[in-house]
Amino acid sequence: MHLATGLGVTKDYAKAMDLYRKAAAHGHPRAMSSIGVMFMMGEGVTPDYKQAVSWFRKAAEAGFHEGCFNLGVAYLKGLGVPKDMAQAYYWFQLARGGGYRIDSRVISNLESEISPKEVNETLKQVRDWQANHVYWTDWLEVLKYGWWGFNTGDTSQS
Repeated sequence: MHLATGLGVTKDYAKAMDLYRKAAAHGHPRAMSSIGVMFMMGEGVTPDYKQAVSWFRKAAEAGFHEGCFNLGVAYLKGLGVPKDMAQAYYWFQLARGGGYRIDSRVISNLESEISPKEVNETLKQVRDWQANHVYWTDWLEVLKYGWWGFNTGDTSQS
């Protein structure tokens, strides 16, 4: 939503939050993650890492890869949750499974921080999650950028 970024419109965090909350109430995971970002960054609200994590978790549990990534960052840095490298690894792996690009060095560094047993257990948990859930896809983005995230050249939809 551009009200939160000011892209092409005047920034209006209050209006953005209102619209995100309405969309989140209807189960829209991108809106849930966006609310989390606003709480994490203090955009129009007092920064509240616990609120941010709550919203990231809702988005992640709905299968939204950015929610998974944001939750992984929270665990990696200990923002709103205790610092936990195994949890960071779990959420980053779920984000990657949903198509979120994470530098392989981040994953390698996390793997070196946790035991091989934790790595294997986490990867099993990720496979179990993926067997019972579906990643959320923003079909408008697929139409605009193509399935693999590249612009198809068709600007008639823009």
